[in-house]
Parts: sequence; C-alpha cells; structure tokens
Amino acid sequence: MIRGVHSLLLACALLVTSPSRSEAILQARPVVFSHRGFAQAFPEQGLGRDTCTAELIYPPVHRFLENTLPSMAEAFKHNADIVEIDVHATAEGQIVVFHDWRLECRTDGAGVTVEKALAYLRSLDIGYGYTSDGHRTHPFRCVRGAPDFEECRSRNQMPLLAEVLKMFPTKRFAVNMKSGRPETFRILVSELKRLSAELGYDLRNLAFYCSKEEFNALMRKELPEVDSPELTRKKVKACLAGYFQSEGFESGCENGDFALSMAEYRSLGLRAPRLALDVRAIGGRLIVVGVDSAGELLTSPGIGI
Repeated sequence: MIRGVHSLLLACALLVTSPSRSEAILQARPVVFSHRGFAQAFPEQGLGRDTCTAELIYPPVHRFLENTLPSMAEAFKHNADIVEIDVHATAEGQIVVFHDWRLECRTDGAGVTVEKALAYLRSLDIGYGYTSDGHRTHPFRCVRGAPDFEECRSRNQMPLLAEVLKMFPTKRFAVNMKSGRPETFRILVSELKRLSAELGYDLRNLAFYCSKEEFNALMRKELPEVDSPELTRKKVKACLAGYFQSEGFESGCENGDFALSMAEYRSLGLRAPRLALDVRAIGGRLIVVGVDSAGELLTSPGIGI
C-alpha cells in the first residue's frame, strides 16, 4: 500500500539523519489545507469556469458538502490545519459562505448570488443539484415529508461567515473572496472587524485571497493581521518550476504560499521534506491541498496526521 510505503521510507530517512535535521523536518511539515472542507469529489480534468461540478460528482461515500458547517467540522476532525471557504456579500450587506457566482448549479434557487437577499439564500437547499448519475438521483436533496427533512435543511443551509467563526473560534480559515467587486471587499473588511470585536476572533488565524490581486494588497493595508499573499499565483508557479529544475529558489520567491495537491506532494517521495525545509528557509509556507474520494485527508511524507 503506497501510504505504508511512504511512512516506512520516511522512518528510514529519519534514522540516517542527524537529530537536529530530523526535528527541523518535523517542524517544517507542510500546512494541511482542506479545500472548502470535506467535499464531494469529482474529475478535475477539462473543467471550465462555469462547469457545474455538482453534476459531475463520483458516487458519494460520505454525506458532507462543501462550504457547510458540518464539512468544516469534519475537516478539522481529520487534522486539517486550515479550511478554505468561499464568501460572497448578500444584497443587504451580509457575508455568506458559498462558492458559485450563480445559484442554479447546486441549489433550488436561481440568479446571481450577490444580488440576492440573505433570507432568500438561507431558504435554499444547497444540496439540491448534486448528482452522480445524470440527475436520475439526487442523494443530497432534502425531501419534504422525509423523516430527516428538518435535519437535512439545517445541514444544507448556506452559512454566514459569522456562524463559521462563532462555531470555530480558534480555528484557522482561508477566506476566498469570489467577487471582484469593491463593495464586497468593503463589506467583508467591515464584517471581519465587527467579528473580531464582538466574538474576540483572532484575525491572525485568517488568510485572505482574491483572484484580483489588488484586493490582496488592499487587505494587507486594511487588516495587516490577516495573512494575504504577496506573490501572485503565476509567480508561485514560476518559483516552483525553477526550484524543481535547479533544486533552489530564485530571488523574488520569498514569503510566498506554495501550494501542491496531495497527489503532487506524495509523488515527491523523500524530496518532500527537503522542499518543506527550503520553503521555510525563504519565509514561505508549503501548503498541501487534498481530500481523497472517501473524504479522508491523506498521509504523506512529513505530514503528521
């Protein structure tokens, strides 16, 4: 079994390594990053910007759906260091946790997420559109009259960011702002300040990312305690490509977040702990992203799960 082989190889490597380096390797282990919490898996090849991934899921082996409170709890239960969540502003200025720009793919609603009122969004069943067999069955849809209908509706309700931070007051999250609208950013900053003051949530436990790089710079200015990337995705990819060609990082790669999928990280074998150390040496973080189809965070060299 590959997992056992990796564990054995790492143990052998530590036996022939100096104690100080062994300790450094363990201290420099990657950050385990759970993308949207425990989620349903789907093929990741050939996806477009508007692909409805809820229609592409593999036959479910667990009941958790992305960006829900139960999925976050399950990810932390399985030793995730950080859970990534996606956020939108509502029409009246609340912050909800949901990925899609539109509602039709996953929910029983319709329209653009940021144009809808909170009451409407909270009334939706976010498991409504999931199917692994071309819509012949819908394993996560809440069925009125079923014995578990009320429990299902609660489980499948779109959460508020405030609910997330209240439920997990000491946990770490990476907040992905899906909208590039300045108004959404303004609302998010205001809400984070409020939640920090009212809940006592430590904003140093948060990371922030938006695909529009100017908002990452703005977040560093508005809330410097929130971790916001200094390197663009394009630069991070170039840094990693250069590293694997030369076994070292070039100038300009400092203080970055270097993300690999779990499969990519595992494929490195005994080179993985070295990469973790080298990333740490330039002030960066090595982030491993991956949940297998069974919804279990995988073990890898250098990851203490």
